[in-house]
Amino acid sequence: MFLTKMIRKVAFLFSLVLVFTGAAYGQKVKYKDLLVLLNAKQYDQAKPFLKKYLADNDDNASAYLFMGIIYHEEVLKNDVLKQPDKMFSNVDSAIFFYNKCLPKLTEKEVKKNDDNYLMYTRRDLRTGEFGVKLSDIQLDIETRTKSLYERRDHVKSLTKLFKESEKLYGRSNTLYKSLQSKFQNQKDLYLQSDDSVISQLNRLASTFDSSQLAFRNYKTTLEGLGKTGYNQIANLQEINNFKSDGSLPSDFMSDDLKLWDYAAWANKTIKTIKVEVYPLRKELVSFDLEINKLQEKVKKDSLIVNTGELLNKPIFAELKKWDADPMPTSLFQMKIAELAYASDLVAESSLKGVGDISKKIVLIKHQQRLLSNLDSLTHALVNRDWEKDGINYKNFITSAYGTTSVLRNLAEATQEFAKREMVVKKKKLDDNVRLLKWVIFDSDSIPLFKDVPDSSRFKPLVITEHHTAGVTLVDSLLVGYFYTVTPSRTADLKVNFPVDSISITQRDLPLIKGLSLDVTNQSYFVLFYSESKLEGKIPISLVKLSRVAGVEWFASFSTEFTPVELKFTSTTNELSIKTTGYGGDSKMVVIDKTGKRQQ
Repeated sequence: MFLTKMIRKVAFLFSLVLVFTGAAYGQKVKYKDLLVLLNAKQYDQAKPFLKKYLADNDDNASAYLFMGIIYHEEVLKNDVLKQPDKMFSNVDSAIFFYNKCLPKLTEKEVKKNDDNYLMYTRRDLRTGEFGVKLSDIQLDIETRTKSLYERRDHVKSLTKLFKESEKLYGRSNTLYKSLQSKFQNQKDLYLQSDDSVISQLNRLASTFDSSQLAFRNYKTTLEGLGKTGYNQIANLQEINNFKSDGSLPSDFMSDDLKLWDYAAWANKTIKTIKVEVYPLRKELVSFDLEINKLQEKVKKDSLIVNTGELLNKPIFAELKKWDADPMPTSLFQMKIAELAYASDLVAESSLKGVGDISKKIVLIKHQQRLLSNLDSLTHALVNRDWEKDGINYKNFITSAYGTTSVLRNLAEATQEFAKREMVVKKKKLDDNVRLLKWVIFDSDSIPLFKDVPDSSRFKPLVITEHHTAGVTLVDSLLVGYFYTVTPSRTADLKVNFPVDSISITQRDLPLIKGLSLDVTNQSYFVLFYSESKLEGKIPISLVKLSRVAGVEWFASFSTEFTPVELKFTSTTNELSIKTTGYGGDSKMVVIDKTGKRQQ
């Protein structure tokens, strides 16, 4: 039954559409027919015909009312964000037709044409009868008009807040990308930060906060409009990577509105700059000044500095946090290396009275290592990317050195100093190494090596750490010599002694060997023997020397085997000479305290 009624209604409405279609081609529109579409709320089909009807009839209050309702319905259908201008136009049209209707509404009109106002039919609570009241229609029109004014104001505010939020967020995005284009990474941003960067970051945070305030106000206004099809939820995204995050724009029409949290990033960055970066810059200047003061003290007060403590300062780890290869670290390392070398020169000056050549050589080699390190550090500093360093460390360079060129000139001057000093130290080392091979006594230089040239007056046969002995030619005869060897390579004892000129001759010089024994640094035994045997035996010259008497005694004899070791017995003052044959046999030869052979 219900289905049958619906089919009839649809068929009827369709027939009306056909009627009105015919009217569109010149036939006159009948309001009674049109009213069927209007009461059925078929506003889209009725609108063009109602317009045509009103063009020919300007005295129908109901027609004006329905035209206002049609525009009012269109207002509610208009997209509040995409079609605000169209909606405002429809609001004006709806109000216009409502206002055209009101003057024409009278009791007479309502009673005469009550079929035109069926939608206002209600039961009279006093009489119990159904009917239409003028006051109900007037109240409805006033209410509708008021709601239209309110919606227009709300939508104006809504679109303004929406556009403002979107615009401010877009401006935030532009400010952020400006920072991205200016710095290669966030560490560069920290290193190069200054008051202008802080100002940019503050502007970014402020702009984003304003965008969010406008968005919250937009959401509040949106809630007052009822169903609009929009329900954006701001989903703030954290910026973790300065270069890859934060650059893409956002679609403010999307319900899941992903927004980069520029304010959180900017505020965090500002805090890091003020709490960590700015104080570090002051530390750099202070530390550089501290090194300069130490250099002055080394120069003026001969202070010896423990540079290891300087190299372990926390400032080096702090710099590493911001830069993998920080220029100030290279600079400080160079200056500390120069300070270490200067301290070593002070230490060397304190050894001048000692004259220990071996110690001098050790010290010179240590200084060469310090200079090599200094040269390496200055080379690295001179060849840095000074353009980038000048930008990253502008504050430090300006505060401590004035300009980048001044700092670079310092590095180049230090490198030249290191190279000059390395040349000086090499010559000094070579000189001392040569001195180490000689012992000096008055004008004589006695070699402390055995491969002496043929032209040498001295032929060393014994060389020990504390003395040397050998032979020299005096008036065509071989004479023995003995010199003590001191750390300064100057002899404090010289003794010449006789050699058995019959068994040990100049002709046999290449075959002459020597042994010696130091007895408490006061007395010495020196033994020469020739590998050229006489009558099958080894000829030996033996002498005892002392600091007090010089030559105490001299003895010459021969042994069956070759002498290999001297041993002194303090209880008997006897000297034992161990001799060894080719087969490994050995014999001891004992010499008493007067130089007499006992066995």
